[in-house]
Amino acid sequence: MRCNIIQFLKVLSHPERLCLTLDVLRAEQSVGELAENRGISTSTASQHLSRLRDSGLVIGTRRAQKIYYRVADNCPVVELVEQLAELFTTGNRELQHRLSV
Repeated sequence: MRCNIIQFLKVLSHPERLCLTLDVLRAEQSVGELAENRGISTSTASQHLSRLRDSGLVIGTRRAQKIYYRVADNCPVVELVEQLAELFTTGNRELQHRLSV
């Protein structure tokens, strides 16, 4: 399901979902890898990834018993995150590093 701009921003407004989105922008990863990298349970990661998937921001691909997530094709999140990072990190090297994609 594709989301409208309000749904899109609501989904990304949660810090954990934004961080998970940044993680899958860097590389396709399994739920377990994402959970471990974020320091959260796989259940919590799965719940957030489900919201991202339902909004059309990420795609999950099953391989054997694992699901790997990546940003959906033609998803505006890539351009949005790049622009936000530029706007909010100018002069702030620590934040630039955390948001780099």
